[in-house]
Amino acid sequence: MKRNRLRSILINIFAFLSLITIISSLYSCERLRNKWERRERKLHYLQEEIDSARKLETHVQDSVWRALDSAKQKKQ
Repeated sequence: MKRNRLRSILINIFAFLSLITIISSLYSCERLRNKWERRERKLHYLQEEIDSARKLETHVQDSVWRALDSAKQKKQ
Protein backbone atom coordinates (compact mmCIF):
# COMPACT_ATOMS: atom_id res chain seq x y z
CA MET A 1 0.00 0.00 0.00
CA LYS A 2 2.75 2.43 0.95
CA ARG A 3 4.62 1.49 -2.17
CA ASN A 4 1.64 2.29 -4.41
CA ARG A 5 1.10 5.59 -2.62
CA LEU A 6 4.77 6.51 -3.01
CA ARG A 7 4.66 5.53 -6.68
CA SER A 8 1.54 7.66 -7.19
CA ILE A 9 3.20 10.65 -5.49
CA LEU A 10 6.34 10.26 -7.61
CA ILE A 11 4.29 10.03 -10.81
CA ASN A 12 2.36 13.17 -9.84
CA ILE A 13 5.60 15.01 -9.06
CA PHE A 14 7.09 13.90 -12.38
CA ALA A 15 3.96 15.00 -14.26
CA PHE A 16 3.97 18.36 -12.48
CA LEU A 17 7.66 18.95 -13.21
CA SER A 18 7.13 17.94 -16.84
CA LEU A 19 4.26 20.40 -17.11
CA ILE A 20 6.41 23.17 -15.62
CA THR A 21 9.20 22.32 -18.07
CA ILE A 22 6.83 22.44 -21.05
CA ILE A 23 5.31 25.75 -19.94
CA SER A 24 8.73 27.32 -19.36
CA SER A 25 9.98 26.14 -22.76
CA LEU A 26 6.88 27.61 -24.44
CA TYR A 27 7.47 30.89 -22.61
CA SER A 28 11.09 30.81 -23.75
CA CYS A 29 9.96 30.23 -27.36
CA GLU A 30 7.59 33.20 -27.10
CA ARG A 31 10.41 35.40 -25.81
CA LEU A 32 12.67 34.30 -28.66
CA ARG A 33 9.92 34.98 -31.20
CA ASN A 34 9.37 38.46 -29.77
CA LYS A 35 13.09 39.12 -29.79
CA TRP A 36 13.32 37.95 -33.42
CA GLU A 37 10.40 40.17 -34.45
CA ARG A 38 12.00 43.19 -32.77
CA ARG A 39 15.24 42.51 -34.65
CA GLU A 40 13.35 42.17 -37.94
CA ARG A 41 11.61 45.52 -37.33
CA LYS A 42 14.95 47.13 -36.48
CA LEU A 43 16.53 45.66 -39.61
CA HIS A 44 13.65 46.97 -41.73
CA TYR A 45 14.05 50.42 -40.16
CA LEU A 46 17.81 50.40 -40.80
CA GLN A 47 17.29 49.34 -44.42
CA GLU A 48 14.90 52.26 -44.89
CA GLU A 49 17.48 54.60 -43.36
CA ILE A 50 20.16 53.27 -45.71
CA ASP A 51 17.87 53.74 -48.72
CA SER A 52 17.07 57.28 -47.61
CA ALA A 53 20.76 58.08 -47.17
CA ARG A 54 21.55 56.69 -50.64
CA LYS A 55 18.82 58.82 -52.21
CA LEU A 56 20.15 61.88 -50.41
CA GLU A 57 23.71 61.08 -51.50
CA THR A 58 22.56 60.70 -55.12
CA HIS A 59 20.69 64.00 -54.92
CA VAL A 60 23.75 65.79 -53.51
CA GLN A 61 26.04 64.28 -56.15
CA ASP A 62 23.63 65.33 -58.91
CA SER A 63 23.55 68.85 -57.50
CA VAL A 64 27.35 69.00 -57.36
CA TRP A 65 27.67 67.74 -60.95
CA ARG A 66 25.08 70.27 -62.13
CA ALA A 67 26.94 73.05 -60.34
CA LEU A 68 30.24 71.96 -61.90
CA ASP A 69 28.68 71.77 -65.36
CA SER A 70 27.17 75.21 -64.86
CA ALA A 71 30.55 76.61 -63.76
CA LYS A 72 32.25 75.07 -66.81
CA GLN A 73 29.65 76.60 -69.13
CA LYS A 74 30.15 80.03 -67.58
CA LYS A 75 33.92 79.81 -68.14
CA GLN A 76 33.44 79.04 -71.81
